[in-house]
Amino acid sequence: MKKLYFFILMVFLFAGKMVAAQSFTTRVSAKVIGKKDVVQLEYVAENLDLLELVLPVFKNWTIVSGPNFSSNRLQTGNIVKQETIFTLILQPLASGQLTIPGAKATVDNRTKLSNVVTVEVKNTDHVQGNTPAMGAPRQSAPAFPPMDEEDINDEQVLKGSESARDKIKDNLLVRLDVNKKSSYVGEPLLVTYKLYTRIRSQSRVVKQPTFKGCTVLEMTSDDPLPQHENIGGKRYNVYIIRQVQLIPLQAGPLLLPETSVENTVTFYRASSLNYRDLFYNNPSSKPEELTVTFKNAPAQVEVKPLPQPAPANFNGAVGNFTLALNTSDGSDASTNGNVLLLSISGEGNLQQSKAPQVTWPKGMEGFEPTENEEINKQVFPVKINKTFSYPYVASKNGRYAIAPIEFTYFDPAKNKYITVISNPINLNVVKATNKIYPQTFENKGSVFYNRLYLVLGLGLIALLIGLILYHRRTKKVVAQPTPPILKQEVIAAAPYVDTDQFIFQVRELEPNNDGPAFYKQLHRSISAWLLGKYNISVSEIDAFSEQNSDKAVALQKLSSVLQNCSLGMYTPMYNFEEAMQHRLMALEAMNHLEKNV
Repeated sequence: MKKLYFFILMVFLFAGKMVAAQSFTTRVSAKVIGKKDVVQLEYVAENLDLLELVLPVFKNWTIVSGPNFSSNRLQTGNIVKQETIFTLILQPLASGQLTIPGAKATVDNRTKLSNVVTVEVKNTDHVQGNTPAMGAPRQSAPAFPPMDEEDINDEQVLKGSESARDKIKDNLLVRLDVNKKSSYVGEPLLVTYKLYTRIRSQSRVVKQPTFKGCTVLEMTSDDPLPQHENIGGKRYNVYIIRQVQLIPLQAGPLLLPETSVENTVTFYRASSLNYRDLFYNNPSSKPEELTVTFKNAPAQVEVKPLPQPAPANFNGAVGNFTLALNTSDGSDASTNGNVLLLSISGEGNLQQSKAPQVTWPKGMEGFEPTENEEINKQVFPVKINKTFSYPYVASKNGRYAIAPIEFTYFDPAKNKYITVISNPINLNVVKATNKIYPQTFENKGSVFYNRLYLVLGLGLIALLIGLILYHRRTKKVVAQPTPPILKQEVIAAAPYVDTDQFIFQVRELEPNNDGPAFYKQLHRSISAWLLGKYNISVSEIDAFSEQNSDKAVALQKLSSVLQNCSLGMYTPMYNFEEAMQHRLMALEAMNHLEKNV
């Protein structure tokens, strides 16, 4: 009887149903990284049916790739967990304690906000255990080889009154190329930042562009060999600084920002140059070295909404795709089950498409599909192949026909929605063969009891299988989660602020006999000026300074004045002359920044 009780207990343990918890969380791959490392960010919805997900603005971070959508169904014992994950790769733009904001998700007409995560970015290139930004945009480049030895050497020589700055300006530039000026939501864009040069230089990228309101797929290669282009009759070496495929997430203007490249070039004066030394040895004359930073002109792409109304079965695919339907083991299957494979391949935006619906014939039951994705990033538009695997079982042997599956996408080239239909599948389902091997028994009594236990055990196992099948048949099959509508927060442009008023306030300040009041007003005026001028707070001035090297000196002066204010507001630490000096330093810095916008 003990064996019987054991079987009954096992039946109840397996047949019991546990309720899975629901959550919406922010996860990162590391909490401490270097300033040239990348971190993987995941927004994870567990057992939640998301309708819309709004990504935050990633201040002090650049998006290297993503967001990418994935869905996992995990089963551990009797616990089933459904995860919907949006993944991004981020690289820091500053060092220190940087926060990654939570995302907003719409669930059952309610808004859920994931947690905020803080990542410590060390002031070093790499922290062991993290991933360097190898697949990310290059932060530096080697010295560019000359295109033509005779021409290049001539360009490195300054004759007469020629200036090094003018030589660089005429022979080096940074450009932004985009394959189109308008696109639809979801339509891929090819964006390429290029360095054009006719002179030897040491060049490095000091500021990478940050893209907002779109997914980013990195296509930058590590090939150091240049291409060649002619501009204005001059032949340039052309190097790819960064190349990405962008997929806009929302209609409206999409800003393609600038990148900054710092170039150090060496020149020689013709009057003191030995040309034999130039061609055969190191020049004996002292060179002139100049470092200049070049930026591209920013561009804007107008993103149009998809035509409405969209077909009912459209779920976000934009591009050009084909459909193929197959089985994992040919045309024959057994009643124990098999897998139906649906492959969607082509060019465009397919990452967020959910699994199309399968109409199962009578006597056949399908279950939640899984998916696998292959991407070829060597071409544009990126080629993608997505395979959905649908497990299924048949109640009895025989012939079954699975109807063609439909998939609808928007083709921007034809400006219309297109529905492709797969081939039908005819299956011959054969009955599974189950073999039972006989046992030898010691005596007749043991034969009886052993057979009794065997019959009871098989009966309880059959009951368990029946309960599971009943549960599956009565429970509506959960389809692959529909990717939520993906958006990104857009910070509205700040209204125009007349920052001269704050400079006037500083100019009119007098310490007199009330030092604390003077420093409070000085601090208040500088804070208001920073907010109106750059839309930053006092606490953000150092990070902003690191990102804008051309303003760094003046901003550091303001930061120093603000530190003096923090002391002067509460202590009689400075005399009249020192207070006037602090005011003068603030005015010089603010006026310098006003003139050099």
